[in-house]
Formats: sequence, C-alpha cells, structure tokens
Amino acid sequence: MAAFAEKLQRSLGPAVRVAVEAEPASAPPDADGAETVLLRVAPGKLAAAGGRAWRIVDEHGEFLCSPASACGNAAGRRACCPCISWRIPARAHRGGSWPRRISAPWRPHPELREAAMKAAAALVAEAIRHPGRATRPWAPLPRKAADWPGRWRLAYGLKRARDKLTSENWAVGVTEVAPEELGRSRIMPGIRWTVPPSAEGYHADPFPWPGRLGMALCEYFDHATGLGRLRALRLGAEAGAVLAEELPVQVRGHLSYPFCWEEDGRVFCTPEMAASRRQVIFELSPDAPPRAVATVAEEVEMADPTFFRHGGLCWLAYTDVSFGPHDNLCLMFAESLEGPWTPHPANPVKIDIRSSRPAGPLLAVGGRLLRPAQDCAASYGAALVVNEILECTPSSYREKPVAVLSPDPEGPFPHGLHTIAAMADGRFLVDGKRISLSPGILLRRLARRLPSADWLRRPGARPIRKPAAGLRG
Repeated sequence: MAAFAEKLQRSLGPAVRVAVEAEPASAPPDADGAETVLLRVAPGKLAAAGGRAWRIVDEHGEFLCSPASACGNAAGRRACCPCISWRIPARAHRGGSWPRRISAPWRPHPELREAAMKAAAALVAEAIRHPGRATRPWAPLPRKAADWPGRWRLAYGLKRARDKLTSENWAVGVTEVAPEELGRSRIMPGIRWTVPPSAEGYHADPFPWPGRLGMALCEYFDHATGLGRLRALRLGAEAGAVLAEELPVQVRGHLSYPFCWEEDGRVFCTPEMAASRRQVIFELSPDAPPRAVATVAEEVEMADPTFFRHGGLCWLAYTDVSFGPHDNLCLMFAESLEGPWTPHPANPVKIDIRSSRPAGPLLAVGGRLLRPAQDCAASYGAALVVNEILECTPSSYREKPVAVLSPDPEGPFPHGLHTIAAMADGRFLVDGKRISLSPGILLRRLARRLPSADWLRRPGARPIRKPAAGLRG
C-alpha cells in the first residue's frame, strides 16, 4: 500500500496528499492547504475526511482487498469511483496471471494486487489531472454465477495445462482492403497466406521494407531456441515461395516487431528488444549491417515500439512490459530522432487489455489518425482493434476504439491477428495465429529444459529458455 501511495504521489506532485486506507479512518487535509485524496481499498464505513474519497473496486463493486475480489478476478475490470456519487471518472481493463494460490482473506494474490495497484494509481492520477472530462453513472454488474471453492484453482490449472500442451504458430499473409474499410468492425477478408509456419519455427510481425519492393522485415521465432530473430523476406506469388535472409542486428536476446519507416531517403527501424531492457533506433541499408543511430531509453522494457510524427514531434508508442505485457499504452516524444527522448508525464496513457498494445503503423484516413492495437482479452493477439487518436500532446493523450478486425474463424489461422502494415502497392501485410497440439514442438520445448537431450535438438541449437510471457511479438 505504501508503494502505491508513493507512486501516486509522484504522479500528482505536492499539491495533493495521498492516503490509502485498508480500514476506516479519517484523513484531514494538510495544514499547508494541499488537497487530500483518500483511497478506499477495503470494505467498511467511511469515516469523515477532509478531502475527496475514492473506491478502488472491480466490475462487480468488490473492493480491491475484499475477500470476493481476492478470489481471483484477474482479467476483470478495475474502476476508481468516488464514494459518494458512484460515478466513473476512470476505468481500465487489466490483464493478469491467474492466481497460483488462493490467499488468505483480505490478502489478494501479490502479483494481482501489484498489477491492480499500478492501474489504480494511473487511473486516479488521470482523473484528478482532468476533472472536467465526462464521467458517467455506474452500477456494479451482477455476477453470472456464484464462486465455489477451488473454482479459480481449477481454472488456473486448466489454463496452465493448455499452455504447456499447445503451441502458437503464426503465418504472414497479404490482403487487399481499402483503408476506409478499416474504420468499421469486420472479419478480415481474403487473406492470402504467403509464409506459413514450419515444424522448426514461424514468421510474424511483418513490415514492408521502404524502398525495396516485395521485401518485408519480420520476426522469425525458432522453436529450438525459444527466441526470435529478425529476417528480411522477399515475398513470392505462391504460399511458401519466400527467400529469407538474416538481419544481423547486434543485440543479444529475443528480437521481434521490426517496425521500419523512411525519412529523407534513409530507412530506420525500432525492433522490439525488451529482453535487453533498452530501445535503440537503427538505420537500415541493403548492403550493410544495421547501424545504431540513437538510444531512446535505457532500463525500459518496450514491447512493440511504434514510431510516428505528430504535432511537429517524434513519438514512440509502446507497451511497458514491467507494468503489464498486454494492457497498457505508453508514449515517449522528442524533437528529433537523436533525442533526447522524454517519457509522457501521464504514462501509461491508457490501460485497457482490449486495445492498448501497438499492432502496426498509424494510418491517416479521411482526416482521422488511426492507431492499430491488439485485443489481448481472450488471448495474446486475438484480434486487431483500430483506435482513433483524438488528442496527442506532451501533456495529454486520448483515443477511442472505432473498429475490431477479427480473424476468419473458418480460415487456416482462426485464433488471432496482431499486426497490420500498409504496403507501397496499397495492400496490407498481416499475420495470423493458429493454436494447435504439435508433438514436435513439445519435444523441442523439452529439449530446452534438458541440456543432455541432444537427440531432441537440431544441430547447433542451444537449450535456451523461451522468453517471458509478452515478449514474443
């Protein structure tokens, strides 16, 4: 609780004093006139307080530290509600791990509690910074079914078993769709899958290489090592007709999401390198290795960093893995590529597992600026969500979802879409997911955990553990 209060205090500054209560108590205002914000995280009668009071509850109205909430609504909705009027000034859909155990009453699972506290701090800070934004009446949602002992233990066990026994396989495809059509919800039509997965690995995160017609950059995930690396592909006219070459980025660890763009005849790339806890901008050349030109940040785990220009500034949108692997949007900005780069003061500017994590370059369509994002509520990269950016300044950011682009449930890759990028010829590169049971992939996973099992590994493959959840992108 103390760490939560400290984080919120840093966000708000000295004009507001923060008090977090797990039991009823009073919190009079400071003598220096600073406003008191009292955060209620547990049931009980609210004592008289000199400042504003807030409830931190889930979608059913249960307090964060109540027994019902502690039973594990890990993927539920967290809201910050004024205690008196019961209106929502801020809300977030958070993702999270299923509880490994059911904690004692009044003590939520530590990982879940930490995630919820981070979200609540960001929500309250945003609501206090912008008190004039519209709020809306709210009433708790009824529970669909009563919890029964062991329910969440069983759910977590089944999820763990599914994750261990099945595997994700992604494929790269091309589709023809008018940009205007991306502004309405639909099933993505007519995808031609040109780079299907193989027994050894798969390609994902495709981006066209500017200035090189028919060339795309993508991640290649190797099942033997459990790590991704970058490749340049020359796409063929038929499925599987692909020429691939490694992109020798001098970075250790997992690499993915090779977002690239062109400026003044130069091509730049910001690959995801969250495993290295830093972010670098590289310059690409057809006849030379990638060259680092700027360091955006150190000691930050950026997932899917996406560059764009807006309002005369350079921007980088990303998901901070240390906050959550799929459920937040953060921003950095600078006057030039070389920096210095500044984190947005409202980071994370958005908390919503359904539409936060970036999914490709921004699109200007009909006077609107659209930002593709991932819907990870059901699973990682389950669908694409198109957001319209309403405001993007160094002090504020707002966007709203306008469309959901879903995979074809009858297609060969029915379980996800998580990247979309426009090509020079007007078509779009996408990737699709299929979840399946593969004995060969299971054997390679086993090989990574058994250093002596050389007979299970391909020649030259080393037993490296797979990246942490959320780093594959």
